[in-house]
Amino acid sequence: MSSTKPKLIFQKTKKMKIFKIILLLLLTSNLIAQDKERYNDDFLSIAIEMPEMRILYENRDNLLNISASLDKKAGDNYIIEDITLSGNWTRKSEGGYICKPPMGSRGKTVRFMTNVKFKNGDVKTFQSDPYTIKPNPRPNLYWGVASDGSKANIVSKLSVRYENNVPFPPSKGKFEVKSHQIMVSGIKGVLVGPGDKISSKHLEILKLCKKGSKIAISVSYKGTSNGRITAMFVK
Repeated sequence: MSSTKPKLIFQKTKKMKIFKIILLLLLTSNLIAQDKERYNDDFLSIAIEMPEMRILYENRDNLLNISASLDKKAGDNYIIEDITLSGNWTRKSEGGYICKPPMGSRGKTVRFMTNVKFKNGDVKTFQSDPYTIKPNPRPNLYWGVASDGSKANIVSKLSVRYENNVPFPPSKGKFEVKSHQIMVSGIKGVLVGPGDKISSKHLEILKLCKKGSKIAISVSYKGTSNGRITAMFVK
């Protein structure tokens, strides 16, 4: 009995290692392919590349790159002359194609048509899987250089922008502060003002606040997306 147990344990351990390796390979291949969608024919392969797999953001330029490759069995009869992409709210740009769904289109889907034209006159068309339109990620509110939860930066400038945690360049988000409201712990009432500049009168009040006071700033904004955002700061 004692001689068989180590063998069984070794076999189970070996199987577990093999299973883990296969699982790791599957996960790795999925991560590599998550930003590229492929459509294959007998001898033609089409790829649509974008930052996030089959996700579009409303009221923002979503960059799409397309490419086509031929299998060896296509021979000399098929030489790609042109490849184009079409779909709702889609236009050609210098870097590829741009799809910009309008505000209010969240929840809808877009299918793209890829047309490949060959020098012999043949044309092949591929229809993509549906791409889902989502609202833009929520931006962040800054008081000068201070962000939510940090020490107050008693300056006049308020701004709304993206950080580096979005699946596209943060500079793609363009926002404008329409109005702001400021609430301070221990002080009754609300300091209200237009735009992204805190008035000099309100700044004086904030400078006189006790150390440790909590300051909540809420702004209404527009641009790539519209909404209201609130951040908390500590004096």
